[in-house]
Amino acid sequence: MAPHLPSHHSREARKPGKVPAAWCAAFSTAVLDHQRLISRARLSCRQAHRPVQREGPMTDVADTASPSASDPAAQPAPRHEKLSGYDTFVTQVQQACLSPGVQQALRAGLGRPLHEIPARTFAALLRRGLVPDHVYPADKRAYYAVASLIAARPRAARRADAPARGDTQLDEHSDVSAPAVPPVEMTLTSKSTAPEKASWGTSLGESLAGVSARRVSAAEPTHAVSTSADPHKVSGVEQRLHLLVRQDIDGLHRMMPGVVRQLNSAGIPVDYGRLLHDILRWPRWRDETTLRWLEDYYRTRRRTERPA
Repeated sequence: MAPHLPSHHSREARKPGKVPAAWCAAFSTAVLDHQRLISRARLSCRQAHRPVQREGPMTDVADTASPSASDPAAQPAPRHEKLSGYDTFVTQVQQACLSPGVQQALRAGLGRPLHEIPARTFAALLRRGLVPDHVYPADKRAYYAVASLIAARPRAARRADAPARGDTQLDEHSDVSAPAVPPVEMTLTSKSTAPEKASWGTSLGESLAGVSARRVSAAEPTHAVSTSADPHKVSGVEQRLHLLVRQDIDGLHRMMPGVVRQLNSAGIPVDYGRLLHDILRWPRWRDETTLRWLEDYYRTRRRTERPA
């Protein structure tokens, strides 16, 4: 029922400069009632357009679940197609290092600039055609550096490559340059499997975070108080990473043997294909690469050190 408003013909309404109190109260009440009606109408419209929730899960829970939960034998996400050529190179070098002569020749170029690499190191790679012909001269150093890092691995890690080929030792002149699957077919396989979930492998920052996590877990039983006393204290691994990301390409090559040696000593596997990719990008996209290493390091640290 609409409120009764005083007539404008009343005596109080005809007085200039004075608004009747009753008229103001009635007008305020009418405005409030009108606002309540509008709010109710809007609420009714929202409820009418709200989607009806069906019984059962609406989201694809099976797709978001981890592969190990649904299938214990599920394979990890396929590698990104841009890493296939680098992975092929790494696999060929690993197989070539089964020959002691090739392994020693490649190890001789560890940490050296391109003009100081021995001739036998060049021969060990070029004789088998392991370095692609289309590589720019400025990028060849990255291939020789990664090959030397692979050859400098501990003996146990090198022996682990033998069962994949079924050989315990290869001749120095054995040809291992032909990959089992051509790069084009590897690319098509990755696309057809899960192109939207392709993996970029493990960056060096994530691998270094594994070293820090193992040191923290090893120190917890006896030094639990000291490790948690100063959470902002920078560890030795973290300091090395901070120094590494500030290097130019020459400094990166100088530090890389020591970093990889530290990872090997801690039992942390190195993704040499991803490492080759990042070293090749360093001269032109160093800032992007270093940011990714730092993000992967601290993201992995938070995930591994999160309390249960």
